[in-house]
Amino acid sequence: MGSKIPEAKLASGRRVSALAYEQTAVKGKVFCCSTDCVARLSFVKRHTRHYIKKNIQIAPCFRLQPRESHA
Repeated sequence: MGSKIPEAKLASGRRVSALAYEQTAVKGKVFCCSTDCVARLSFVKRHTRHYIKKNIQIAPCFRLQPRESHA
């Protein structure tokens, strides 16, 4: 299972949290905001995970795109 990344960097260089990105109308390419890392990220929107006896709300987050490596 991949890591949930709470913050990313927009193409403009501005940092944005997953919660703030979820609420913006303009979406674009997002990148890892760690120093010297240029990995592309994808956004995972808020969703509900259904289990037999309960439902769990999954918070929005970013994750690495396929075949991207985190430096």
